[in-house]
Amino acid sequence: EEEIIPTCRELGIGIVAYSPLGRGFFSSGPKVLENLEDGDLRKYLPRFQGENIEHNTIMFKKVSDMAAKKGCTPSQLSLAWVHHQGNDVVPIPGTTKIENLEQNIGALSV
Repeated sequence: EEEIIPTCRELGIGIVAYSPLGRGFFSSGPKVLENLEDGDLRKYLPRFQGENIEHNTIMFKKVSDMAAKKGCTPSQLSLAWVHHQGNDVVPIPGTTKIENLEQNIGALSV
C-alpha cells in the first residue's frame, strides 16, 4: 500500500478497495462464520482460522466500539473510512441482503 497507492495517484489510476468489509466480517464479526454454507470459501480463508480469527475478533471489537461512538454500524464505519481515503478510492462492497445494502448506503453519511 505504501508504494502502490502513491504510484497509482501519480499516474491517475483509480483505486478499487476489494472486499472492504473483510468478506462480511465487519458486518457481524465472528458471527459471520456461524451460518456459512458448506461450500463457502470463507470457511477456508486464513483470516478466519486459528489465531488470525482471534486477532480479527479483537479488531472487530475495536471497530464496533468506534462505530457505537459515531452512531453507526461497524460496516458503515469501515466503508466510510475507505470512502474518505480520497476521491480516487472506491469501495466495492457486496451483499445479498437489501438491509445490508441500505446500511452500506448509510456509510455515505458517516
